[in-house]
Order: sequence, then structure tokens, then C-alpha cells
Amino acid sequence: MAAVRRGMTLGDGIAALRDRVRKVLDTTKKRAEAIVRTAANAASNRARQVFFKENKKVIKWLVWVATLDSRTCVYCGAQDGKRYRIDKGPRPPAHLNCRCSMTASVDGRVIGERPMKRSTEEDLLAEYAEEAGIKPVKRRASLPRGHKGNFDKFARRRINQLTGRVPASETFDEFLRKQSPAFQNKVLREQVADWYRKRRVDLDDLFDDDGDIFSIEEILERRPDLREAA
Repeated sequence: MAAVRRGMTLGDGIAALRDRVRKVLDTTKKRAEAIVRTAANAASNRARQVFFKENKKVIKWLVWVATLDSRTCVYCGAQDGKRYRIDKGPRPPAHLNCRCSMTASVDGRVIGERPMKRSTEEDLLAEYAEEAGIKPVKRRASLPRGHKGNFDKFARRRINQLTGRVPASETFDEFLRKQSPAFQNKVLREQVADWYRKRRVDLDDLFDDDGDIFSIEEILERRPDLREAA
């Protein structure tokens, strides 16, 4: 989008770029920010692609890297860790608000470490509500009077427990298999997560060639054995 490209050229931050998009598209603040972040990710990945091609004598493979948290979609999670030749394969962003990137690898592996986060504010609010014995809410602002400060203390403690680093070679699939059923249910939908835990389906079974996620009924049409087992 021209408004985003112009703003990035001028060095605008996300907030300024978001306001530019809102003026052009007359859309919501949230959607404008999603468009901006997606466009910025696309520009960043295009710049990396140029660098990779200029150094193709050294760089033999590109590896898809997804974010290790519960907001990563099934398609991006399945792509995580897959390697492609410099001029082959899909490239992020795969969808609006996609946070994935391609990284270079000489031997097909990603070395080092990368961050992982096993919680979102919504997850933390659900945990806190259960611990505090109050009705679950999805936003901090919706907490009853007197609970916001307690929630903030709870969230800081839990984030420290649930945030860390893992080997960069660990894929999203490997990361997801080690998480709690509640976490897996949030990423995959409860019924699909149950099949996933029982190793009846893999992440690659859950979307079509265009990256569109199958509904439960579509999965069952393709896999009648799952219906019979249910």
C-alpha cells in the first residue's frame, strides 16, 4: 500500500503508519494497525529475500520461522522449521497479522535460540479468574473493582514462569506438543486438539494447499476414520 510505503520511507513508527492507513481506508484502529504490521512484515521479508539471493553462493536454504505462542495459526505452525531453496516455496506474510519470517541457513538448520511465550493476556485472565473465584473476562479493563492490581501481580509472576527461550531448531509442532491441553485447545480447537494429542492428525492435515484451515466437517470428510473413531 502506497501510504504504508511512504510512511516507512519517512521513518514513521507503527502508530503514525496506522493513522495514515485510517485516513486512506476509513477503517478501525485495530484493523489499520493489523494492515500496517502485515505490510511492514512483508517489506522486511522482501528485503531479506534480496539479501539472500545476492548471497546464494553461501546461503543454500531458507527456513520458515514462526512465533512460538498461542496466537500462531495452524498454517504458520505447520510451516515452522520447513526449509526451502532460495527461489522455491511459500513466503510470509501468510495472512493478515502474520508474524513469520524466513531466515538463512547454510546446512538447512537454524542455530542458536529463540523466544517462546506460553501465555497471552486472555490466558492469564482465565487463570486469574479461576484462582480468584470470579467470573472469567477477556480484557483486563473488564475485571471487577479491586482486582486489576492483583491481576497485574499475578500476570508478572506467571509471565516469568511461562516465557523463556528454546533452541532455534525446535519447531512449533515440537513446542505445541509439550504444552497443556488448554493451550493446545486454544490453538487447534478442542476436538482437533484431542485428535492431535492422540496423534491421529498432524498440523499438515488441517489446511488445504492455499493455507485455508479446514472446518471440523471438512476434516471428517477427508478422514472418515476419525468419524468412526468418534
